Amino acid sequence: MASDTKTAGGNGGRVGRRLLSTAAIFAGALLGSLAILHGYTALPLLLAALLLGVVTLLSFRLIRSEAGWTAPL
Repeated sequence: MASDTKTAGGNGGRVGRRLLSTAAIFAGALLGSLAILHGYTALPLLLAALLLGVVTLLSFRLIRSEAGWTAPL
């Protein structure tokens, strides 16, 4: 992600995708740790699968919007 920044010589594009991936990492860590602390040991795997699906759909939508059209969901 850092290699795309203008400071590192990249073009600085795809800011939305970088922010989305950072938010997904944080949300997954937070939800997984809370579930394990409350005794739901299988729940983090389910949450990770659901989060992966949501992030995939949002990333696909961001890619399509950068290409000039938005994909219907």
